[in-house]
Amino acid sequence: MTTSYNARVDLDRPAPAGHDDEWTDHVLAELAGHSAAVSRALDGRTTIDLTLPADSLRQAVTTALALVTHATGAEPVGLEVITTESFDRRHGAEPVGRLLSVTEAANALGVSRQAVLQRIESGSLPASRVGNAWALPASAVCPPERPDDAITYLRDRYPDAEISLERRSCDHCGWEVHTMAVGRRGREEFTACTRDAQLAQGNVVPS
Repeated sequence: MTTSYNARVDLDRPAPAGHDDEWTDHVLAELAGHSAAVSRALDGRTTIDLTLPADSLRQAVTTALALVTHATGAEPVGLEVITTESFDRRHGAEPVGRLLSVTEAANALGVSRQAVLQRIESGSLPASRVGNAWALPASAVCPPERPDDAITYLRDRYPDAEISLERRSCDHCGWEVHTMAVGRRGREEFTACTRDAQLAQGNVVPS
């Protein structure tokens, strides 16, 4: 019986250096129909993800290696193959999370698109090539929220303020709406970003 498999192949080849890389375009064209993506591994090498049908795990392994070797011309140095059903279960328990476009990442970081592309090329920002575009995990661009830290920050500085958590537009995060710690004392209001409480230190706004 034919089963759908997901394969991840690590190559003995540096990850693409440019956002308009002809080699990547060629690889994606060769693997059209396999939902392929090209990304940078932690060690700076290239990783290829793809899906494929096969009658057995052994066949899936052989086919994945053949497809990737033919498409890339590079030597595989690592391989993981699991059924798509197992892959979906794994990522159901461990969500991949929201992905951002280059423009969205630039807005979140307060930099230009070119600056984001340069960071992708240098490896300082993780990204995957999907079609002709880059996709960046939001977790790598936007730090996780730590509401307890933000509450403690405000409570230490304004012990007589009433503190709550509210979803607000944060100027420190490119005006993105997320959870903020808000302290109120009379006609004064204090806020702290839950991604980095100290970004908003001493922020006092008349209520």
